Amino acid sequence: MISPMSDLISKMRLILFQYPLLASGWLAMSITMAQLRAPASYHWVKNTISDLGAQHYEKGWMMQLGFIGFGLLLVGGGLADLVSGQLSLLRASPVILYGLAVALTGIFCTQPFWTDAFYSVQESRLHSVLAQLAGLSFSVAIVVQLLAPQRPSDRAIHATVLLLVLGLSGSFKFFSEYAGLLQRVLYLVSLTWLSFMFKA
Repeated sequence: MISPMSDLISKMRLILFQYPLLASGWLAMSITMAQLRAPASYHWVKNTISDLGAQHYEKGWMMQLGFIGFGLLLVGGGLADLVSGQLSLLRASPVILYGLAVALTGIFCTQPFWTDAFYSVQESRLHSVLAQLAGLSFSVAIVVQLLAPQRPSDRAIHATVLLLVLGLSGSFKFFSEYAGLLQRVLYLVSLTWLSFMFKA
């Protein structure tokens, strides 16, 4: 007979196994809450998600906590999978690095989205570097999955997601007026893959 404590531990392990889904849900909730509290000067089609956690923005803490919580869940879950042997070093490392980079973007924030605001240029540049590192790490994570032995249908999904991620990321500089919209589509694609395909 299974004891209540053993049953609880089993359920907790099952929940923690789904850390990509938990992390994605946390980030999606944070984005939604921060968006609902954003001022009229913030335009979701043009302004990025990072802007919701900008320096000196009084409500930026919501998005900052979103980035930090998301990243820590991925780092903690990835390390646990690595130690337990659930994931190989090759599969776990890119996602752990991705989570770490995203978490740090919640600490080192982008410049304010309103004009004539004092801010740290160095911090904003560091945020940009971390965001690029996160994007690169995530792309590597998809490539690792793409090259692993699997069903043709899964390989096609990974390839499609990789093309979408690369295409959307590269489109920002050509369609800067729609950066917010493009980034939200990118997040939707990325979080969906992370939630349902990363550990499939």
